[in-house]
Amino acid sequence: MELELFAPIARTIQNTNPIFQRRFKQFPEYGEAQRAVVYQRLERMDHELDGREFIASDRFTIADITALVAIDFGSRLADVQIAPSLAHLTRWHETVSKRASVKA
Repeated sequence: MELELFAPIARTIQNTNPIFQRRFKQFPEYGEAQRAVVYQRLERMDHELDGREFIASDRFTIADITALVAIDFGSRLADVQIAPSLAHLTRWHETVSKRASVKA
């Protein structure tokens, strides 16, 4: 998840969010290219979650935590949204977001 999802989301944020304008030289075109990668990865995750409750196992793991944090950061800082058509990913996100440890 770190390389597959978190890294392109971070590159999207770094190159498109105004908070980084004075910290880094931004390359908006690259940021948008990374956003496209993020959406491809979210589609792939949706397919992987078909018939599965969690990402890497039959239980909640660090892969789920990393993916949840990446998606939530992307949502808040780069307007990355899970498309409504990605039903399996939407179900997974809603389920793991309700966990007590996430709400803490």
